[in-house]
Amino acid sequence: MNTIEAHLGMGAVWNGALGMGPSDQIGLGITHVNLSDESGLTEDETTLELYWRTTRGSNLTIKPDLQYVKNPGGDANVDNAFVATLRLEWSF
Repeated sequence: MNTIEAHLGMGAVWNGALGMGPSDQIGLGITHVNLSDESGLTEDETTLELYWRTTRGSNLTIKPDLQYVKNPGGDANVDNAFVATLRLEWSF
C-alpha cells in the first residue's frame, strides 16, 4: 500500500530580487499531497513556502524560510503549522 496517492508541487524563483544584487532570490512554492484512503489518514497535506536567499561578500549566504503546513502528516487532529528556518552557509 502506498500512503501517497498523488503529489503536485510547483514554484517560482525571482533572481535579482529587491535590487540587492544578482544573486538575491525570492522563491515561492506550493506542494499538495493526496493521501490514500487506505492509509487511515483523514486529510490531504498542503504546504506553502516563501524564502529569500542573499549572498553577502564572497562566502556568506543567508536564507530565511517560512512555511505554512495545512494538515501536517495528513492528520486532522494536528493543528496547522507555521515553520520558520534560517540557513547560514559559509564557504571557505
